[in-house]
Amino acid sequence: MDFEDISVWNLSFSDLEFVHGYRHQTRIGVAAQLLFFRCNGYFPSTLAEIAQDALDYVCDQTGEPAALAGSYKLAGDIARRHRLQILRFLGFRRAGDGEKAALCEYLSEIAGSVGANSAELAEKGYAWALQNKVFIPSRAIMERLVRSALHMFSEGILELTCGHLPVETRLALEASLSDPRGQQGFLRLKEDVGAATLDNVLADAGRLEFVQSLDFPFDILDSVHPS
Repeated sequence: MDFEDISVWNLSFSDLEFVHGYRHQTRIGVAAQLLFFRCNGYFPSTLAEIAQDALDYVCDQTGEPAALAGSYKLAGDIARRHRLQILRFLGFRRAGDGEKAALCEYLSEIAGSVGANSAELAEKGYAWALQNKVFIPSRAIMERLVRSALHMFSEGILELTCGHLPVETRLALEASLSDPRGQQGFLRLKEDVGAATLDNVLADAGRLEFVQSLDFPFDILDSVHPS
């Protein structure tokens, strides 16, 4: 474990005072949950999510034997009560509709630079929650917020693109969509050329010329992640 990792798992004097307010059998579990949440913005499902060397370091600081960690069950009512008390100790509030909406908007704003990686966006979401002292009750809620943010971002890009389409491009696209199987119809544009006959090559060249004539505002995507 390097110094940076160790510093993340340091218990302050106030942390130790808080942890020592619990019975010996639960101190490791309380301390581990507190430090994991402070680092990640959510609580672990099991203590197995915490690296063993980090857990050993927590045991050293609390002065409790590592064997006690095995008896602490995160799914039990006692551990759930501890989580509520940890949140109060850290000054966090449960996310309401307003906080969730603000987080979703934030994620949609950064989606362009982060990309469509849901896991990375969720990590950014938890960092935002930590900064704003907001607790997202479950990872499933964060996943829904990430999906909503990606949808919001996509809708925004489409709206921005439509707003920058030249009139000629808009009319050409509408004609292509209204007659999808026509010579320059949308469905025909996606067809395979087929056998290399003169008629097929000429027809495909015509469709290529049509596509190249469309003046799309590609510069809108210059700052958007390729994904």
